[in-house]
Amino acid sequence: GEVWEDASNKIAYGQRKHYFWGRELDGVMNYPLRRGIIDFFTHNDCGVLKYAINSVGLNCPKRIADHQLNFLGTHDTERIITALSGDDGINLSTEEKSRFRMPREKYALAQKRLRSAYLTLIFMPGIPSIFYGDEAGIEGFGDPYCRRAYPGGKQDRSLLEYYSQAGKLRRGEPLFSDGESKLYRLTDDQLIFGRENDTSAILLVVNNSKSSIKIEAEEATELFNTNEGRVKRPHIREVFELPSGEGTVLKIQKDQEKKKALTVS
Repeated sequence: GEVWEDASNKIAYGQRKHYFWGRELDGVMNYPLRRGIIDFFTHNDCGVLKYAINSVGLNCPKRIADHQLNFLGTHDTERIITALSGDDGINLSTEEKSRFRMPREKYALAQKRLRSAYLTLIFMPGIPSIFYGDEAGIEGFGDPYCRRAYPGGKQDRSLLEYYSQAGKLRRGEPLFSDGESKLYRLTDDQLIFGRENDTSAILLVVNNSKSSIKIEAEEATELFNTNEGRVKRPHIREVFELPSGEGTVLKIQKDQEKKKALTVS
């Protein structure tokens, strides 16, 4: 269903909608999650993302949460890399919007944010979906500027490769299918979200602050990070330094004796 608000708790024209009562929709387009991810990475504001995860995601019936259509862009929204640049184009004319391209420095910042944003998307309950060309770096403000043709031969190759490797991570890790989703921490500066079972956990740690953070994790293997893409290493590390604006994915074997898996400072 195309519902832009929280479909589990929507009231329109004085009536509560029954989308998730079992007779109407199996899931909806998860616009609250998109808005929350953009606010988090662009404005260092976790409020909408926290609501989207707790109320729309983790508090939904599992049959609904697992069938949400999760995305960062659609044909009705500005392109995600443009949205993450923080530039809304409000002072540009129609002609200027049609020709607008970000300066190199701003594009690099938006691309860095997009890597973390897409990695966050694939961790959330639901089905990660890609609007054509977002993986290739297509820019554009809202409709109709978001509907440019796919840039055949001029794609952002590094972003394409990143999306490909992130997809392999999602498909190849069994915990994304049968693990329980859990929000460990969410502030304006940090996000720690995971999938876990009784013996192991796969954790996303995002550093949204302006300084590095230190991660101490017992028997942890780094599977993926936003800086290098796929970085799965055969050896086990215990201390990770996560620079500002970057994210990492850790696979942790739980210690049933100590009950301790992760410390972030």
